[in-house]
Amino acid sequence: MKYQINTVLTKEYFSECYQQITIEKHRWQKLEITFGIFCILSGIVIFSYNPNDIFMPVACLVLGVFEIIKFPYAKKKWLANQLNKNTLNNEIEISFDETSYKMTGPSFNTEQTWDGIHSIVETLKGVVIRPQKGQVIYLSKENVDKDAIDFILKKT
Repeated sequence: MKYQINTVLTKEYFSECYQQITIEKHRWQKLEITFGIFCILSGIVIFSYNPNDIFMPVACLVLGVFEIIKFPYAKKKWLANQLNKNTLNNEIEISFDETSYKMTGPSFNTEQTWDGIHSIVETLKGVVIRPQKGQVIYLSKENVDKDAIDFILKKT
């Protein structure tokens, strides 16, 4: 059985791709924000008890702010990086068969056997294929039919 998918790389696709690929990190995001708030409050409390010691309160404040803003900043940085690679609005072709999958675009041509796959995860909006080496592939359910998704998931 062979499947072929053609998709256009848009800003919305990249945004969805980042969200679905980093879904494991989202589980920890609330904990990181809580830790950041705890650090900020700790810095304020330490400063109020000992105003002469400036290092610990400032270190706690900086760590707290960093923990709160690092996730949204990482997404913006990744999106900007993808958009600056001249891949925006390019069409790519992804084909699957029993032995391998192949990706073809304007500036690349990649083929990988199914043996080289670390994991395949179905998310709410698509499928994430993580090879042992190389770039993670995200396929949106909007562009892929149910039979193709079932075929891909059976390869794990």
